[in-house]
Amino acid sequence: MSVLRALPPPDAQVMVIDDDLDLRDALCEVLRDAGYLVSSAGNGFDALRMLAEEPSLPDLILIDLMMPIMDGYTFRQLQLADARLSAIPTVALSAGPIDGRIHALRLAAWMGKPVSVAALVGAVERHRMRRASEASVSAAHSAHSMQFYDSDQQLAADLARFIAPAVRSGDRAILVTTAEHGQLFEEELARGGCDPAVARARGTLQLFDARSTLDSILVGGRLIESRFIEVVSPIMLEAERSSRRVRAFGEMVDLLWREGDVATAVSLEQCWNRLLATSRCDLHCAYAAPASELHRASAGWIRQQHTADLPVA
Repeated sequence: MSVLRALPPPDAQVMVIDDDLDLRDALCEVLRDAGYLVSSAGNGFDALRMLAEEPSLPDLILIDLMMPIMDGYTFRQLQLADARLSAIPTVALSAGPIDGRIHALRLAAWMGKPVSVAALVGAVERHRMRRASEASVSAAHSAHSMQFYDSDQQLAADLARFIAPAVRSGDRAILVTTAEHGQLFEEELARGGCDPAVARARGTLQLFDARSTLDSILVGGRLIESRFIEVVSPIMLEAERSSRRVRAFGEMVDLLWREGDVATAVSLEQCWNRLLATSRCDLHCAYAAPASELHRASAGWIRQQHTADLPVA
């Protein structure tokens, strides 16, 4: 899937901080080709010095975590302590394992190396658009709700109630669902007075297959966040361009849950949470009612990834 791009404004700036000169130059070239003004530094210390001297701050910082002199962890801690710099969205790039320290860094996102061009540009555009929208629109925080469902019909009815307001108002509704649930949902939506065929034709309702989408972000059964960004960001970006708010439903986590892969389901929810932090989207997830000891033991873990246990009204 290609990235759906909007040209950045001529003063949009990105800073790249990485000690690998060849990679740094390559990242800068990609971003300049995409229309950004780019500055760069080889370590956190040099970057802080440059930021102190520059009157105009970047819209986004891309930073490697493992660097000499001052690594990305230290840079980010000092950045957060500086009122002038703390609001700049920062995305970490790392070829090594991510450890527990990263959760304290309050990053906009992190991506594993090597990073695809599409994933990189998609991430940069998302955060640049967030900054632009914050300057003109005060959007409410995104909601991330969930439910456990006992029957497919119950799920379809609840989902139709969640999605219908967006369809009626002309905002975007995005569903990543199985074919079976998608058909039941459309039937419920029609019963409620919304014609799903008309909504699809107008582009206000988009349906994506949950299994094929999930397969596209997994490698050997392992979730790859850069693939998640590459696949999902273009859809979200396009929807947000023509919608005040987006309502979305995701069933990929339920597929993992029903297969017993709770850890990957939680990791996918965390990817969504990082994406939602920079979007105007209310996301709802649904899980089959816990039926095994593993599911019952993990239900609290699943709930912790969400802001509410009920669909957004």
